[in-house]
Amino acid sequence: MAVAIIGDSKAVLYRERAACMYARWVYLLALSVAEIPWLLAITGLHAVVFYPLAHLHTDPEYVTQYVLALFVFATMFCYWGQMLSALLPTTQAATLLSGASLGIMNMYSGFFMPESAIPWPWKLFFYVSPARFGLKATMPP
Repeated sequence: MAVAIIGDSKAVLYRERAACMYARWVYLLALSVAEIPWLLAITGLHAVVFYPLAHLHTDPEYVTQYVLALFVFATMFCYWGQMLSALLPTTQAATLLSGASLGIMNMYSGFFMPESAIPWPWKLFFYVSPARFGLKATMPP
């Protein structure tokens, strides 16, 4: 969703930059800060529904660690889409590359295939995948 919104707002950014309304860093900061309430709402909703449903640890330390790790994980994926949308020329290209890269990240995160089942030439994807760290942080001990 962030890819389409950022892609559609590129015209506004270019128009405002041409008019010298504000600096580029102000636009990027406002765009990043605007995502935080939405990410907090999504993280809270997911934690309220999923955490009791999965019967995970009820200790407040584990719940807090889970919610914080989930928030950072969701923020990473949201900003990944924003970065691709800003770097690529069209929204379609950004959506295509975002879907492919997120699919590869999730496939090699260790959730669908454990590390031992990944063939040795493809283990590089496992080691560089940021989704691996998010999955490891959200899993109970």
